Amino acid sequence: MPQSTARFATEAADRYLVQLTRHFAHRIPTAQQGRSGTCTFDMGTATLRADDTGLDIRIDSDAAEGLAQVRQTVESHLLRFAFREDPQPLHWS
Repeated sequence: MPQSTARFATEAADRYLVQLTRHFAHRIPTAQQGRSGTCTFDMGTATLRADDTGLDIRIDSDAAEGLAQVRQTVESHLLRFAFREDPQPLHWS
């Protein structure tokens, strides 16, 4: 199963975790508990983990195309929510 990970360095990781899961909950199944959350898209799943220095994002999908779609969706929303931090594009591995 294709997988991709990225880290967004920020002291506001908890806030962005909650903001992302709540935002996506209007259209897809999400779950958030403590410093972890998931967003289950049709084409893949984003797993989010916050700590004091950043937000870790892992994307899992059955296909490379789905992986790219979920990655782009999560990244674009995160960068929009974090606009005050002048965020840069994420480095995915």
